[in-house]
Amino acid sequence: MLSSNVVACNIYCSDCTSCITAINSVSSGQTICLNTPIFSNETCINNPANFNNKIFDCRVKAISGNGSDYGIYLKGKYNNTIKNCIISNFNEGIYLSSSVEFIGGSYVEVPSSNNLITSNFLMFNNGDGIFIKDSSNNIISDNYIYQSSCNVGCGGISLWWSTDNYIINNNITSNTNGIYLKESSNNFIYNNFFDNWHNIAFEGNVSHINYWNTTKKQGKNIIGGSYLGGNFWSEFSNNLTSCNPNNGFCQNIFSISTNNIDKLPLTMLCLSNNSCLSTEACNMTTHTCQNLNCPENETLFNHTCVKCNLFDFDNNTEVDIFDAVIALEYISKGEIQIANLCTTPEGKIDLKKIGLCSI
Repeated sequence: MLSSNVVACNIYCSDCTSCITAINSVSSGQTICLNTPIFSNETCINNPANFNNKIFDCRVKAISGNGSDYGIYLKGKYNNTIKNCIISNFNEGIYLSSSVEFIGGSYVEVPSSNNLITSNFLMFNNGDGIFIKDSSNNIISDNYIYQSSCNVGCGGISLWWSTDNYIINNNITSNTNGIYLKESSNNFIYNNFFDNWHNIAFEGNVSHINYWNTTKKQGKNIIGGSYLGGNFWSEFSNNLTSCNPNNGFCQNIFSISTNNIDKLPLTMLCLSNNSCLSTEACNMTTHTCQNLNCPENETLFNHTCVKCNLFDFDNNTEVDIFDAVIALEYISKGEIQIANLCTTPEGKIDLKKIGLCSI
């Protein structure tokens, strides 16, 4: 998920103070890049005043704490991107919250909104990996969140009083709670990998509606399948009975609460080869798809290894275009005859197999 590729860095920084200064000084749309790891005894990126419409790229450098405060804290900020950061050993890894501002003669709550938090590695934080509070319309995608260790009120990702956020393509593993929702609704949470002590925890009214799957559509999903849908849930997706697998999805829904249902949970289980890639076969003992490693002189075709020497019709020790021509002559009722061994049980020749062998 992390990537060191940088399109352009407008300014570099090397510690918390210089990063805050750089963030405040660059123009809208510009990129601030971290060029060395940072250790901080307090909140590192602490709500820079001018942090709107900007990109903060850690370039796969670490921001480490002493177990307290926040790695990156934004309050009432918008249209920012935070990416490629390795944030560990804080209370909260990344924290977005609202601010109260005096606008037009009255105090108004301003959420952190339209921010993109992507391709970060958040690990060993004592509270949340990512904490979203009183904020909306943020995208949390392609992050790896590992071992957020608190017991109550937090998780790998926590949403408190927050709406209309997209939580997609994240690997959320070995946390006390995978995702924690408190009075939050209308969030879109799909194509995530959940494998935690508790994958979901709620506080407050559990009837708030959130959406846990998209419509089934082509696209590589979080576990390597060919279709997007819901999420992978370790305790559900790995259970043959509760899941009832079929073509990469569980046929049974995953009911989280009355208004929170994953209708297309993902699974790596299989009941037949139809659920596996063409280069795999379903192991009927473990009900998992396994790669096929064909021996020499065989090639993969439709979940099986095909013996190429069966198609060496002219006996020149290799399968080539001439064998395909012979097969075509046979199919078109030409004079050349082919032994029954070289045909299917129905007496037919599969030109696809010949083509694969002759590549």
